Amino acid sequence: MSEQTATTGYRAQQHDATRGNAVPSKAVRVALFASAYAPLLVLLAILRSFGSDWSSYLCAALALVSVVLTWVYWKSVKGQQFTWLSATRNRPRDADVLAFFVTYVVPFAAAPLDSTRARAALIVFVLFLAALYLRAGLYQVHPLLLLAGFHLFELDLEDGTTVGLLTRKAFLPQTGSIKVVSITPTVFLEKADE
Repeated sequence: MSEQTATTGYRAQQHDATRGNAVPSKAVRVALFASAYAPLLVLLAILRSFGSDWSSYLCAALALVSVVLTWVYWKSVKGQQFTWLSATRNRPRDADVLAFFVTYVVPFAAAPLDSTRARAALIVFVLFLAALYLRAGLYQVHPLLLLAGFHLFELDLEDGTTVGLLTRKAFLPQTGSIKVVSITPTVFLEKADE
């Protein structure tokens, strides 16, 4: 394998270290998306936005199941074999998470859903957002992770690639090596020393 891979740009050892568990299954990706919208689902349930008890229960159940599945996935990721990333620069990206929440979650809670047409429009828009979220692999842009104390950073690596890093640290040195596990080929979780 060459020093640079054609598909990811990662150094060979990092690519090999993340192979196998680097891309979550479709079910996990859907759970990650749904859990990013869990606050909205809870609000829709409380407000009875779809007009019936069963739809409120369904929204609450989806929120709960997605959060539990995300938690289970998160625990499995933490147990993966670690690798090292050598960063040459980092930028905090917590504002991206807040922007996501304010732009794509809050407006739904405030939208009047008093007609079948408005409810159908909401469902179509959420399905469209889900497709974009899953296609773009934006798993690191997640309000519940920020609420749980994880911070998002964008790292420039020695090999010229840029990746996302989730860490419990609010500040990182601009350069240095970071012990990580892979969430996706371009998103990593800092592995805490045990």
